[in-house]
Amino acid sequence: MYKEILKINQRKEFSFYQIEKNAIGRNFVIADIHGCSKTFKKLLEQINLQKSDYLFLLGDYIDKGIDSVGVLNIILELIDNDFQIFPLRGNHEEMIIEKHLKEYSDEELQLPNQFRVKGILDFQRNIEKKYESFFLNLPYYYELSDTILVHAGLNLNEKEPLKDYESMLWIRDFGGAEKYKKRIIHGHTTILYQIIEAMIKSDEMIINLDNGCVYKHKWYMGNLVCLELNEMILYKEKNID
Repeated sequence: MYKEILKINQRKEFSFYQIEKNAIGRNFVIADIHGCSKTFKKLLEQINLQKSDYLFLLGDYIDKGIDSVGVLNIILELIDNDFQIFPLRGNHEEMIIEKHLKEYSDEELQLPNQFRVKGILDFQRNIEKKYESFFLNLPYYYELSDTILVHAGLNLNEKEPLKDYESMLWIRDFGGAEKYKKRIIHGHTTILYQIIEAMIKSDEMIINLDNGCVYKHKWYMGNLVCLELNEMILYKEKNID
């Protein structure tokens, strides 16, 4: 599906897609890969991803980690090989779009501690076309029959939270799920793996899947986490990048 979206809708921005949950295969969700390509690949091997499965990716594929372009290439290769991949937009994808469609100095473009973009930019400091197309076509959220998948969360204090795209990329510490009819699964804010486990065990309506994979030197972080929605099974892979 997403492969066809990329072909047809070049250089357009789409807010969201409504998708029926996969009734044939499994439904996986992964958040905040942040340049950890080896760990991402290892996690895909652990879950034994099949073409009959859906894989939803909650944004922030780039920056912080050492191999942003490697993560993008894995995602695009899966799409090209007809795996059913559903990536959405994170704040770091939004930042690189804003950053490189405007005029910036060489110093601003480098920022090695914050933006690891080797291989994503060409010699003129423009985003390579295949990555630009990918970034620009990323929606802000996916809506399933019983679940909203989004990068950072929803501002549930808004009358129409599904129109507040900025909050979808940046919000932290949101609540109010008891007023909302669908489960919200997100990333963006790093939390303890034990808290993620507790959220799932207690069947909470808001589930955060970001254990800060890139922060492998912090004892309470460093895992890339995957949730299978059919059985609510949690998987994790320790950072090997």
